[in-house]
Amino acid sequence: MKFNYLLIFLSIIFIKSYSQNSLSKGIPFVKNFHPSEYKAEAQNWSVTQKNDGTIYVANNDGVLEFDGSIWNLIPLKNKTVVRTVKCFNDTVYA
Repeated sequence: MKFNYLLIFLSIIFIKSYSQNSLSKGIPFVKNFHPSEYKAEAQNWSVTQKNDGTIYVANNDGVLEFDGSIWNLIPLKNKTVVRTVKCFNDTVYA
């Protein structure tokens, strides 16, 4: 029985020492945006990026454009739900 406790204890120490640390180099910064920040529906479908770094997101309200600091909603005619966006040669298709 002591062996089982020792094995569990050593396993926890081993796993903890080799797990990723959020302060390590190489781990990307992740920022989650709430729908109130980009002022559109909560459901996003697809993401693409232009060569200049601008991000476009397919959303239930239209296409969201994000330049790194400002969100801009581009609505489509008849309030169409956009499910796919793709960038080819710096032109964004929805």
